[in-house]
Amino acid sequence: MKFAQTQKLADFLRKKQFFPQILSIKEICLGGSSYNFCVKTIKGEFFLKLISAKQVEIYRLLKKILSQFEFLYLLPEEKFADFYLLAMPYVVGRKLKYKDCSPELFAKLQAEYAKFQNCSLAAEFIKPQQDMPKIIAKISACLQHDNSVAGRLLNKYFWRKIKPELVCLDGSTKFIHGDLTANNILVDKDGIPYLLDFEQVRYGYEIEDVCYLFLQLSGFRGLLGRIGRFARLRKMIEPLMQNEISAEYWLYGVQLFYLNHLYRRLVNPKKHSSFRKEMCLLWSLRQYFRLSRYLHTVG
Repeated sequence: MKFAQTQKLADFLRKKQFFPQILSIKEICLGGSSYNFCVKTIKGEFFLKLISAKQVEIYRLLKKILSQFEFLYLLPEEKFADFYLLAMPYVVGRKLKYKDCSPELFAKLQAEYAKFQNCSLAAEFIKPQQDMPKIIAKISACLQHDNSVAGRLLNKYFWRKIKPELVCLDGSTKFIHGDLTANNILVDKDGIPYLLDFEQVRYGYEIEDVCYLFLQLSGFRGLLGRIGRFARLRKMIEPLMQNEISAEYWLYGVQLFYLNHLYRRLVNPKKHSSFRKEMCLLWSLRQYFRLSRYLHTVG
């Protein structure tokens, strides 16, 4: 939704002199839980993020991370209307695409990720680890009373094929990004990647972030998932990963991605509104089986 008070915001910023002389302020469409702007000044451009005062925990989390990244343009902790303000240098770039991926880019991205994990964050800022049994229970509740053809087939294969092979990991967890999509990685003109949007930071395994990113880049969030792409991305990253490279870890990451993906589809009230949407449910099941077979085959 477009921000309705852009001119008042510009007047507020000029009055408070938070930035050098402001030449223009333009809303940009990034992120779903905040309003974002490019603020052009006589000394360069800044990225300004407005976060609802109701989300004070997210504001404090982002401020903590960005300050430790040394990427925060410090503003007084003063609210505009009912919003907190965060600012940082504006980076001109594009969202990560499959064609950008290379061992060199992943090495740079790994360095950025390591800086993120070296941040000192209080436990109150970190969401709990995703509980696979709870996700399974939610899926079961959705399927229990679904008498459609797609629902009955999903129910059958979920309990006979998917549930028996679900992996549980016992290793210690760290805090992870939690929403590492291609949309949240910006690549500048020099091929330098930047991590964005840390609102979903939670405990978990790094492989969860890796799989989420790779499966999206390989088309598995849609209907055209490509095993070959996933395999090539995996080959690029594995030499950089010191741990979590066994087939069990990869399978865990894929399963968690698929369970969350399936649950989002099941809670969609329009899932049975057309034959196509029902087939999408079954197609996502087929894509999971393809990934599972691949991982069991290559180890």
